[in-house]
Amino acid sequence: MIFNWKKAETQAAFVAQPDKARPFLDRARDVADKGNATYALQLFANAVRFDPANIAIHDAFFECAKVFFGAGGTPAKAADLKQLESSTPVDRFAQAEYAWMRDPNSVDRGLELLEAAAKAGQVEFGGWFAPKALNLVATAMAKKPNKKVWKRAKDLFTELQAWNEAFIAGEQAVKLDPTDTELINDLKQLTAARAIQQGGYGESPSAEGGFRKSAREPEAASSGAGPAGTGESALEMRRKAYQENPLSSDNVQLYAQELRKSGDPDQEKLAYQVYMQAWTALKEYRFRQAAGEIKIARARRQLAAIEAKAVQNPADAAAQADAEKARRAVLELEIAEYKDRAAAYPTDRSFKYEIGRIMAEQGKAEEAMPYLQQAKEEPKLRMAAAHLLGRCFAAEKWFAEAVEEYKAALSWVDPNQSERELEIRYELMLALIELARAERSVQNAKDAADICSAILRKDIGYRDIRSRRKELDALVKELA
Repeated sequence: MIFNWKKAETQAAFVAQPDKARPFLDRARDVADKGNATYALQLFANAVRFDPANIAIHDAFFECAKVFFGAGGTPAKAADLKQLESSTPVDRFAQAEYAWMRDPNSVDRGLELLEAAAKAGQVEFGGWFAPKALNLVATAMAKKPNKKVWKRAKDLFTELQAWNEAFIAGEQAVKLDPTDTELINDLKQLTAARAIQQGGYGESPSAEGGFRKSAREPEAASSGAGPAGTGESALEMRRKAYQENPLSSDNVQLYAQELRKSGDPDQEKLAYQVYMQAWTALKEYRFRQAAGEIKIARARRQLAAIEAKAVQNPADAAAQADAEKARRAVLELEIAEYKDRAAAYPTDRSFKYEIGRIMAEQGKAEEAMPYLQQAKEEPKLRMAAAHLLGRCFAAEKWFAEAVEEYKAALSWVDPNQSERELEIRYELMLALIELARAERSVQNAKDAADICSAILRKDIGYRDIRSRRKELDALVKELA
């Protein structure tokens, strides 16, 4: 397996009972037609309990919820939810869906439904609900961005194998915190997962094994038409508005965003054109930047497909060479894009950090240093920049400077970043070992041994820490 994320577990003990679901579904439709949407929603939820993978039930459930919402329906109370209470994962999933259908603008309810679906192993439902959930989160985050919410959405989409939505959520989380290396690595894997699921980037949408033949249409934004909207898709609404006034910045942004949500390569290509036309006409750099993000995303997906081939054929020298060439090309593209942004926004040090990070990844340690030093002046970047600076100094065998940068990074580590702290301490230990050998310093060796001992007590399985402990015992004795 290339990807090792936790996936939604199938419930082996659960057996669908369509014959028991049918009476509830028929009764729900009948009651809904007579105007009693409140009771109909309960009946739909009971139908879900017996046949949760039946998308037709969820479609009818959602249509009823639109009517309920449009008529001024209110969120479910505890007593309403208690009627559906049960101990099985599928029953809890039905209850969570009912709660969201009663309050379809609630991000919390939407995320709870994703979580319940994952626990009940409802991957098919995940494919149906993911675009709606993504739109729900995106609408809320437009007003008040929150990395934790985007990260949680990413994780839940991943469990349900909704790779396109997981990628978009991860991308938004990284935008809010470009120093989070764990998120960046997740995003790289999600890029590959999406490309593999869709059959490899670059094939036509209709090609066998290629991308989805038709993109899932995102729902109308809840801040506009809402769940009880006109039936016209958000994409079509944005397209019409853009065609009426293509020089409106808002129309450009909203239309291009909807195009990108689909995950379809043709739609993405059109989004790129929309952004570049707006950049040429309006001279607003954010459109040039957004177009650059599309170029990078396309290149990463191409790389993911090439890397997947290399992983599957480890003995194929040509495949390995192609993968390495593609990796270098993507890094060069990213550097060019970030240099362009740094020139456009000289006071935004996050672009300097990205340039330094990529150069360090390329092995260009000395070239990366000035960019990282500038990034370190930004409070939110200083820990990550100092950490990378330490690595660059160590790569150049300037171990005294590396030690100081690692210590500086540790002084700025957030208390919640325990994994990052452990990583920095380990690298500080390595730099102290090298410095001890270079300067014949028993004190540096003892300092390294103290760090090693602390890591050993915290996590005895961390990397090669046990062998490092023996190495340091010998080194201290030798230098003493």
